[in-house]
Order: sequence, then C-alpha cells, then structure tokens
Amino acid sequence: MNDASGDLGSIISFKFTTLLFLGKIGKKKLWDKDLMNLFKEVFLLSIFISLIISILSNLLGILIGFNFNYNVFLKITLISFTIIVLTTIVLFFVSIIIGLILFKKNQNPDNYLIPITTALADLTSMIILYFSVKLFF
Repeated sequence: MNDASGDLGSIISFKFTTLLFLGKIGKKKLWDKDLMNLFKEVFLLSIFISLIISILSNLLGILIGFNFNYNVFLKITLISFTIIVLTTIVLFFVSIIIGLILFKKNQNPDNYLIPITTALADLTSMIILYFSVKLFF
C-alpha cells in the first residue's frame, strides 16, 4: 500500500506541475476542469488499487492456509480503501499547495514534489494503517 500511495503521489505531482507549466491552471483558474479531472482520475484509480490489494491479500491468505472469513475480508477491504483513499486526498492537496508555492518562487515543483509526496505517502499511510487496524480489529 505504501508503494501504491507513493506512486499515486508521483502521478499527482507530475500531472499537476505539467498543468502549471502549460498555463492550464494558475492563480486565477486553479479549480478548472483539468484539475478536477485529475482529481477524479486519481481518486478512481485509488479505489481500484485498494480493491485489487484487498482481493490479492485475501487470496494470498487462502493460498497459505487461512480459512476464508467474510468479516476479515470486509475489514481488510475497508482498511485498504481507507489507507489509499485518505492518503491520496492528503497528497493531492499537499501537492497543490506546495506546488503553487514553489511555482510562485520560480522553482521547478517537479524537483521537490516527488520526494515530498513519496515520503508523505509513506508516513501518512502508516499512520492511517495504525488507526484503521485499531478501529476495525
């Protein structure tokens, strides 16, 4: 899940800075259709990834000898969904805020956003994992 969250953070950062440099978004037109489409695409991708992770986790459990339990399957699915979706939302807004600040200071946001978002994805997903496991188990 850490890797998936970091990858989503990279996608957000690359796409956002591309929109900035192309002039499709900026100070006066931040929440235009291109940025909203990026949010929708990444959000749907995060939902799809969380479902794939939960299905594969349960299949792996069955393959190594655990009995299938619908309640455990549901909990793993909820934990996976919670981690990836919440992390994606945090990364999206952090990328926008930091990207705009760096862009206004005539810095290339790509140079900073990728390391920031991947590190933040690792930290955020671990914190959400901790609280999700405490909540659901």
